[in-house]
Amino acid sequence: MSKNEADIKLEMRLCAMEYLLCQLWVNLLKASGVTEQKFDESSQAMLDHLKKQTFPALPAEWSDLAAGELEEAVSHLVAMQREMLGFPKKPKAG
Repeated sequence: MSKNEADIKLEMRLCAMEYLLCQLWVNLLKASGVTEQKFDESSQAMLDHLKKQTFPALPAEWSDLAAGELEEAVSHLVAMQREMLGFPKKPKAG
């Protein structure tokens, strides 16, 4: 297996885990009767908390990159959950 094939395989496994995790969480949210407003409020609170996240184990020059990547990854998962819940897609900021 080439490096590219191995990278694709790992990426697809990560995508599968993201999908399954989102689906499990969405099932819990649906069972609790979550509204779009409550989903948005809790998602925004989570994203706001991420902006304060630090990574002391990483070299200082990587900390901003790690924070940005984590925020982007969580935003992606929130968008997946929003779609799975059947809520309208939010317009991109900016």
